[in-house]
Amino acid sequence: MWERVICFIIMVLAALCTFAATQEFEPKTYCLYGDTCWPSKEVFDQLQADYPTMTIIRKGALGWEEASDLVLNRRVAKTPGATIYVTSVSDIIAVVNFTKFYNMDLKLISSGHEFIGRNTAEGCLQMSLAKMTDTSIDLSCQENSAGCMTAEPGVLWLQAYREVDVVNRIILGGAEPTVSVTGWSLGGGHSPYSPKLGLGADHIIELSMVLADLSLVTMNKDGMVKRLSNGTTTSSDETDLFWAIGNSSRIITRDDVSRAVVIDRVKTDAMFGYGRPRLHVDSGVLPEVSKDFDVIKFIRDTMTDLSYTHPILN
Repeated sequence: MWERVICFIIMVLAALCTFAATQEFEPKTYCLYGDTCWPSKEVFDQLQADYPTMTIIRKGALGWEEASDLVLNRRVAKTPGATIYVTSVSDIIAVVNFTKFYNMDLKLISSGHEFIGRNTAEGCLQMSLAKMTDTSIDLSCQENSAGCMTAEPGVLWLQAYREVDVVNRIILGGAEPTVSVTGWSLGGGHSPYSPKLGLGADHIIELSMVLADLSLVTMNKDGMVKRLSNGTTTSSDETDLFWAIGNSSRIITRDDVSRAVVIDRVKTDAMFGYGRPRLHVDSGVLPEVSKDFDVIKFIRDTMTDLSYTHPILN
């Protein structure tokens, strides 16, 4: 009897899969470069005047050659219609609002690493976070005895490694020094140290990000604080968005992810003692191999140097 029940369930599931596969889903239509709806030079100039801390480079303008070559993936040849370099949360909110008003295809780019090219699209508006490179290290943070690091989305691992070296720490990070701390962490965070320390995503203890409704939220395992576009602030014990974005072991729903737009900074607890995710630095994580920190640091620095100087590895 059980065989018949199982067979029936399989047949139902197969029918549902077939039905779903035959449904046509129309892709969202955006205003792209070259369309009559694309903002004029005067509109972009006004946005630049309103937010002088951002840098707008339109297709064909001075500096376009460099701005259109930010993607570090030669398999992807898609050119945005404009690239905007942002330097602050207010810049990010302004760009998100701008793209919503003109129904533009917004793509985000930081270090430029992206395996399948999701950081660009033909005719899109590309927002570059590469100039947001502030960090802070708190060696007395409550989350971790060895300290925490907070990094903005433009911080690359080479910068992070050098900064934690100054305070005698090693941080759980990627082998490629030109990858951003934030992108690496949110992408799972695989590291040479992962067999011992786990994934980078599991060490994120706090996130700040701009949502599609133009609000800025700061979230952790206890809840979130939300600053609305009108300046008011609310707090709640909602943690679904934090776990969906910042922890690889939780179930992620489409609704959770669709609310997220731009990560402003991330805090992680992935640091441990060596002699803006905020990264956790724990001096007690590897007490039994503390004598090997010099070896670990040598291997990391050697691979970093090779990736820059060796023509095959670079």
